[in-house]
Amino acid sequence: TFSALLEVSARIRELEKLIAEYNSVDDKINYEKASHEYSQKSAFFEAQEGYLIEVKIKTILNGMSFENVPTDRLIHTLSGG
Repeated sequence: TFSALLEVSARIRELEKLIAEYNSVDDKINYEKASHEYSQKSAFFEAQEGYLIEVKIKTILNGMSFENVPTDRLIHTLSGG
């Protein structure tokens, strides 16, 4: 499922903010921990083709004749009955 990849993506964004806030000299331990986790999460996300989530969702929706449906729309709203 995409939910695990979306969680990883959210964590990557959090880590980017933390890394930007940490000063590698003054807070070296936290900076290194965040950098290490960022590296691991990024490698996992890329290996699992996380950057293709939107493309995959659109391909599935198009195959089901939902070409113009936003990709963040909840699935239970796609059927009228």
